[in-house]
Amino acid sequence: FQAAAITHKLISDKRFLTKKYRDVFIGYEGVDLLISLFQLPSREAAVALGNRFVDAGLLEHCVQEHCFKDQHLFYQFTGGRRW
Repeated sequence: FQAAAITHKLISDKRFLTKKYRDVFIGYEGVDLLISLFQLPSREAAVALGNRFVDAGLLEHCVQEHCFKDQHLFYQFTGGRRW
């Protein structure tokens, strides 16, 4: 329950230039969340876990151009679309 409440605060509609992206979160905020939720020792460990989630089809870069990174990039949960 706590994870869902925290995640809900991170996910929102965001803009980049003239394009609006719905229900996304920023990579570096996702890294912060993974560190907190899983008590990871470093940002690098959080990025590695985030990329495992990408590989498993749980989340993706909003236009599928990047793996999971600790940067100002937009990501979204896939909702299992790729399963």
